[in-house]
Amino acid sequence: MVIEWSSFFIKFPEGHCELIHLKKLKFTANPGLRYLPEDIGNLFSLEVLRLETCPKLSKVPDSIGNLKKLKFLKISHTKHLKWLPDHMGKLTCLRHLIISGCLSLLSLPESIGDLINLEVLSLRQCYTLSELPESITHLQKLNLLDIDLCSKITELPQHIGELKSLRKLQMVGCSELRKLPESVSNLEQLEEVICDDWHATHLWTPLLPSLKNLTIVVRKGDSS
Repeated sequence: MVIEWSSFFIKFPEGHCELIHLKKLKFTANPGLRYLPEDIGNLFSLEVLRLETCPKLSKVPDSIGNLKKLKFLKISHTKHLKWLPDHMGKLTCLRHLIISGCLSLLSLPESIGDLINLEVLSLRQCYTLSELPESITHLQKLNLLDIDLCSKITELPQHIGELKSLRKLQMVGCSELRKLPESVSNLEQLEEVICDDWHATHLWTPLLPSLKNLTIVVRKGDSS
C-alpha cells in the first residue's frame, strides 16, 4: 500500500497511523505540515518515507526509531528543522538517508553511526551544518557521501579512512573545508570525488599516487 499527499494541512491526518501494512508514505509540496505525530511509529511495515518540500516541518518524533523495516528516508527543503532525533539510530535496515535543503539543520545525532546497513548519506544544501559526527566512520557499507553546498563544514571526520566501502564523495561548494584528515589516504575503494577546482588542486590531486582508483571531477562551486 502506498499513500501520497500533496495538499495543505497542518497536522498529520487522523487514523492513518493505524495502517500497519503501509509500505510507502510520501508528503510533497505541503506548506502547512509542521510535525509528524508520535504514533507514526506504529507504521511497522513502512519501508519508504519521503517528506519533500515541507518548509514548516520542525520536528521528527522519537518514535521514528520504531520503523524497523524502513529502508529509504528523505527529508528535503525545510526551513525550521534543527535536529534529528537520536532514536534514528535504531533504523538498522535503512539504506538511503537523504537530508537535503534543510536550511536550519545544526547537527546530526551521534547515533547515525548505528545505521549499519546505510549505503547512501546525502546532506546536500544543509547550509548551517558545521560538522559531521565522528560516528559516521562506523558505516561500513556506506558507498556514497554527499555534502555538496554544506558551506559551514570545516573538516571531515578524522577517521573517515575507515569507510572501506566508500566509492563516491561529493563536496562541491564546501567553501570552509580547507584540509583533509590523514586517514583519507586509506580510502582504497574511493573511485570518484566531485569537488571545486580549489579542492581538486590543493587537496585531492596530491593524493592520487596513494588512491589508485580515484577520479577527480571538477564542478563549479562556492570555493575560491
